[in-house]
Amino acid sequence: MTDQTRATLRAALTAAFLLLGGLALLVSVLFGVSQPADLPEARTEGTNGQPLAVCSIEDLPGLSTVRYVNYTPDEFLQPHSLAGGEVLDLTTSPVLSGRGTLQFVFLNLDPFDERFNEKSEALSPYLGGDSYWHFTLCLPPFSGAVNVYIRASYETSSGEIAGYDFVNYSEYVGKTEEHRTVSEPLLLDLTFYSQRHIMSPDLSIRATTVTIHFEAGEGEHAMFLSRPLVGTDEEVRSAVGRDRYLELALTLVAAITLAAFLFATLLKRTAAFLPQTVLVGAVFGIALLRFLLTGSCPFPRAALVLIRVLSALFPAAAAFSLRERIRKFPLFALFALLCLLPAVLIPLSPPFAAAASSAELILRAAMLCLPLALIVLAVLRGRSPKVFPAPCLALVLAVSELLPAAPLRFLSPGFWLSALTLAAIAALGSLFFWRIEAENRYLTADLQLEVDRRTHELRAMIDDRDKLLRYLSHDLKKPVTRIGQAALALEGTEPDPVRRSTLREIADKAEGIRAGLTDLQHYARENYAEEASCALDLAPLLREIRSSLSPDCEANGILLNVVPAAVTVYAKPKMLISVLHNLVFNAIEHAECSCIEITAERTPERTPKACRIRVIDDGKGIEAGEDVFRPYYSEHPARENMGLGLYLCRQFLRSMGGDLTYERASKRTVFTATLPRSPRHGPLPH
Repeated sequence: MTDQTRATLRAALTAAFLLLGGLALLVSVLFGVSQPADLPEARTEGTNGQPLAVCSIEDLPGLSTVRYVNYTPDEFLQPHSLAGGEVLDLTTSPVLSGRGTLQFVFLNLDPFDERFNEKSEALSPYLGGDSYWHFTLCLPPFSGAVNVYIRASYETSSGEIAGYDFVNYSEYVGKTEEHRTVSEPLLLDLTFYSQRHIMSPDLSIRATTVTIHFEAGEGEHAMFLSRPLVGTDEEVRSAVGRDRYLELALTLVAAITLAAFLFATLLKRTAAFLPQTVLVGAVFGIALLRFLLTGSCPFPRAALVLIRVLSALFPAAAAFSLRERIRKFPLFALFALLCLLPAVLIPLSPPFAAAASSAELILRAAMLCLPLALIVLAVLRGRSPKVFPAPCLALVLAVSELLPAAPLRFLSPGFWLSALTLAAIAALGSLFFWRIEAENRYLTADLQLEVDRRTHELRAMIDDRDKLLRYLSHDLKKPVTRIGQAALALEGTEPDPVRRSTLREIADKAEGIRAGLTDLQHYARENYAEEASCALDLAPLLREIRSSLSPDCEANGILLNVVPAAVTVYAKPKMLISVLHNLVFNAIEHAECSCIEITAERTPERTPKACRIRVIDDGKGIEAGEDVFRPYYSEHPARENMGLGLYLCRQFLRSMGGDLTYERASKRTVFTATLPRSPRHGPLPH
């Protein structure tokens, strides 16, 4: 790679990063401006003399978020007690104790306010037929179990608090024994009386309180998963519903994209789509878990932990997709493991501990530097531009998970950045897939010509091999035979026993070589490689073998018993007949047997082989552990050399997709030939 090309690539990569960064900044600004405003905070004195955070009904029209809540740890206060205490800022995602009380206080208009009529007129669109102003408070999913009261009346629950008796806090009769966590958003109707003449400035009458008794699961801490929303019923329900539908849409799009990448991976049998598949899989998992959290979720803590674990896959996939090495050291693997470090630490850290969450955020931000360093290293080393889209998109996804959370997902910059990146991954994956398809079409355009050329070369090689085999088996057979005959002749006239033994060994070896050359001559003459496989009915084939071999068996005093079977195999007829002839003649010549039996049977349907053909004799057999299929194997090296017969038989069967095995069972020698299943399982029609 030239310096000019490297400089151009660096400039292009820098521009891409600036573009992505600008896009992220633009999305953050646009959606940050449109976020619901926080309700103005006011403080008053509670019934116990402590500070009490309150909100005014004047600020409720529209859609707002509630930022401050009154918090009493480790105690269930009486509903509508209006006791002051610790005021929590919900924007800091505070971690609560194992159980306690939260109170939101909303104040009605002051009847002695000089602008009462003006303010009352502004609230007239929210006045119901019951002379009450109506607003809706949406409590976000809560990690734990909650019982909710409005004023002094029990309103609703999510999950169950252990050992909780409702009679102690309201007129509602009920009791829960064991803790059960369920996380779900709760919509509450806030009502405020509108008739000035019966209103009072007294805090207990003027205030509409929402009291929440909460309890965390064992070993966990309770917390809101987002911030409460308050406003008109239509706006609150519309915002909550839009959030849920958009999260569902992102989940479905991610699922479809993931299925497409998995299909492409399986179809092409390639790992080229692995980084994109991991990224889309992580997006799908995060979107699915967040969708579950917008409904009724019995495992909120586990869902949050899984979201953080899956988000750690983004920088890991970025590092892994580059596959950078320093010499032979896989630097990319080390960086990917380091990027997964937060995923290991999160489940081990105390549940939702504030310090752990802050440390984890810093750690995840630091992990972004690792794949970024790999990208810079890849640019400096002149890597192809094709490798950069996946890691760059992975970094964008990692950044989207680090952006501040918003009360509404559809106004969250992280949500839209994830959606845009998912679309980019899908588009780039589609382009990559079609590029592979185009390359395949180009490669296969002249495939038939290439196949014909290779077939011609293969046939020429086979012809040359057959010529060589014919030379070896024919021209060498005569001198080997003469050597054996000469050795036998000299043996008869040699008086020295040692020399006679040597001449006998020479004659035996020559006979073994002659037998092997005979096998080669037969193989070259038949040319089984040219024979085509077909569906073959074994019953008539075995009857033909019995007719052809019975005279040889009878001449040697051997009974030949053939048990045909209605089994269809896929094989080469001449090659299979040659194998069975060889096995039978091997038994006649070497086994010293009185009976030879040929049987065929079908194997179970679930096995890849369809048939077993056994050639069984009651001869002397071969000792266990001997490799009878070794070329020129002999049980008695000085005498009986079996040549290449058994070796060629097994090679023939393996070339047809089968095999040949040997065993000694019940004082009988058993050669078992297996053959593959034919498309037809029954006998062929005649």
